[in-house]
Amino acid sequence: PDSERVNIVVLDEPTSHMDAVSRTLFNERYLPVLREVVPNIYVVTPHSDDVCPNSNEWVVKKHHGVSTLIAS
Repeated sequence: PDSERVNIVVLDEPTSHMDAVSRTLFNERYLPVLREVVPNIYVVTPHSDDVCPNSNEWVVKKHHGVSTLIAS
């Protein structure tokens, strides 16, 4: 039931050790299926080319230990 479902998942650099083909499969096949189950998915990645299609992008910059939201 919806009351027992997880409503957020954070994936920390899930594609860091994947090649380009695997990253594409991850973005095109895995994430859409996961979105059917979990409404809010956050993907943390240092690479802008890992941004998933049909998603919002937030850029956070860290300087001297302080994280700042640059764009949303």
